[in-house]
Amino acid sequence: MKNHILHIDMDAFYASVEQRDFPEYRGKPIIVGGNGRRGVVASASYEARAMGVKSAMPSLTAKKLCPKAIFVPSHMQEYKNVSIKIMAIMQRYTPIIEPISLDEAYLDVKGSEALFGNAVTIGKRIQKEIYDENELHASVGVGPNKFLAKIGSEFNKPQGFCVIDWDKRFEFLDTLSIRAIGGIGKKTADIIQNLNIRTIHDLRTTKLTTLQSVLGNMAEHFFNLANGVDDRPVTLPQKALSIGKETTFAEDIYNEKELHSKLLKLADQVASRLRKKKVMAKTITVKVKYADFTLVTRSNTFEKSTDTTKTIYELALELLHKLKDIRKKGTRLLGISTSHFEETGTGQLYLFDEDEENTKSQEVDRVMDTIRAKYGTSSIFSGGIMENNKKK
Repeated sequence: MKNHILHIDMDAFYASVEQRDFPEYRGKPIIVGGNGRRGVVASASYEARAMGVKSAMPSLTAKKLCPKAIFVPSHMQEYKNVSIKIMAIMQRYTPIIEPISLDEAYLDVKGSEALFGNAVTIGKRIQKEIYDENELHASVGVGPNKFLAKIGSEFNKPQGFCVIDWDKRFEFLDTLSIRAIGGIGKKTADIIQNLNIRTIHDLRTTKLTTLQSVLGNMAEHFFNLANGVDDRPVTLPQKALSIGKETTFAEDIYNEKELHSKLLKLADQVASRLRKKKVMAKTITVKVKYADFTLVTRSNTFEKSTDTTKTIYELALELLHKLKDIRKKGTRLLGISTSHFEETGTGQLYLFDEDEENTKSQEVDRVMDTIRAKYGTSSIFSGGIMENNKKK
C-alpha cells in the first residue's frame, strides 16, 4: 500500500507565533490564554510543556505546574493570517487539502507525485518552505492513510518527520496507548480498560465481538484503526453548517439586564459574520451553561431568514426568556448559533411595516459594517437596540 497522505501539524502554533514576533519570549515558558480564575490554556510553548502544561488545561493548574510561565493574550487575527500563508504553501503541491484547524491539515499528494516527487519528498519540501518563509516549525507524518499519517506527525515533535509504511505500522502502533486513537476519550478509555485493554496492541488482538459488547457500533471503527485500517478520504472543506459565537464569563451572571447586554453583543457578532459570508439564517439557537455546569439549548426555525443584528437579538431574547431558571441559577456561558442558510437576497421578502423596519435595520448594519471595516471590529457596537426594545 503506497504512502500518499500527509498530515502536517504546526508545533505549538500560537505560542510559537508569539515567540517569533516577540524575541523577548524566546526560550521562555509562554502560555497563550487567560490567566484569570477561569482562564484556559490555548497554547503552550515547549518550555512550558516540559513542566507539564497542556492545551485546554485550566490556567490555575498551569500556574501551579509552571510558576514562571508568562501568560500572553491571544492574537487570533495574526494566527489566521499566518495560517493562510501556511495553507498557501501546501496548495503549491496539491489541491486536495483538508484543514482540521488553523495549524493542521491532511494532504493527498497521489496526483502530484509525477510533478514533485514522492510523498516524502513533498512533505520535506513543505516543511522546509514553511520554516523558510514563516520562521515556524511543523511536524509531518507520511502514511498510506489519514490515521497513520496523523500518528506519524506526533512522533519526534517538535520539527518531527516520520514515515509509517503499511508493512511496518505495528512497530509504531502496538506500544501506544488506546488514547492515541482519535475518538477514544477518557470515558471510552475507562470502558475499554475494564477489559484489560490498554495499548493499541491489546485492542487489535481482542475479538471484535468482545469490543462490540461494550462499544456497540463504534467497536468496528476503533478495531480497524488499531489495525491501521482507515478508509476515510481527504476531503475538501465544506460550507459551514452553522455560524455562531459563545462566551464564558469571568464571573457567573445573575443580573438579567447584564445578560441581555451580553446577548446583544453576541447577536451583533453573529449577524456580522452572516453578512460577511453573504448568507441569511432561518434557525436561531441559544446555548446556556448554568453556574452548576448544566447545559441547555433552545432553538426555533422561522419562516423568514435574517442577517440583521436586531432580528437575531430579538429572536434569541425570546428563546432566552423560555429558560425560567436563568435568574436563580446564574449563567456561566452564553452562546448564539445560526443555521439553515439562504444566500443573501434569496429569502422571503418582508411585507409593509415589517419590510420598512427590516430595511432600516439593514441600513444600520451596513453603516456599522463600513465603520468596522475601516476602524476595526471594536470601533462601534449596537447599543441602541436594547433601549428601543424597552420602549415597546
